[in-house]
Amino acid sequence: MKSIKKKFCPKCGQEADKLFDGMCAGCLFEKRQTTRIPETIVIKRCRHCGKYISEEMASYEIKDVVDREMKKIFTLAKKSGGIKSVNYEITDGNVEVSLKFDFNGMQKSEEHEIKIKERQVMCKYCGMARTRYYNAVLQIRAADLKGTATREVLSKALDIAREAINAQRTDEMAFIADIRETDNGVDVYVGSKSAARKAAYAVKKKFGAKLSITRKSGGRKMGKSVYRDTILVLI
Repeated sequence: MKSIKKKFCPKCGQEADKLFDGMCAGCLFEKRQTTRIPETIVIKRCRHCGKYISEEMASYEIKDVVDREMKKIFTLAKKSGGIKSVNYEITDGNVEVSLKFDFNGMQKSEEHEIKIKERQVMCKYCGMARTRYYNAVLQIRAADLKGTATREVLSKALDIAREAINAQRTDEMAFIADIRETDNGVDVYVGSKSAARKAAYAVKKKFGAKLSITRKSGGRKMGKSVYRDTILVLI
């Protein structure tokens, strides 16, 4: 009876049914796997607005930022080959990762858990708001009202404007940089022209107000002309 000669992996010394490129399947996967799954990923979050931040992107949804971080981790590995599929989900402050590898027909699955660690920062948009940067001025006026009636109407109109601006959750520039009272109204300095216009139309709809928009030069920034809108809402 012919004896079966045992095979041993020269790298780890373990017995193997078959050797691949002179080593067992486990050592081959270890050699070929170019991606090391981190135990922790650090996600930046603005301490003021609560948005999660990844480079130039900001979102109230942590999944949007985790998706970008996971893409960076696995892009290089997929290009170099080996990883067949990546699946992950966010649960209780962790990312549960399932990987499938395929090297020359040999398949392998792995499960990993990545801990999400938040780091408090200030996003650039909140930084702009704190320095009172603006692109539009919303002027709310109640010229024909007097005394208590004027204050009540202006207070209500300001609440409507705030609500409309804060509702623009996908517009990073939708912030109020400053609010200044005038003799017969209030000026609201807004980072986003679009958000300021939506706020103006919301006030106009509520009170049947008149609306006019003018545009003035605000100088130059990075070699380009900057224009600021002045939006007058007359109640």
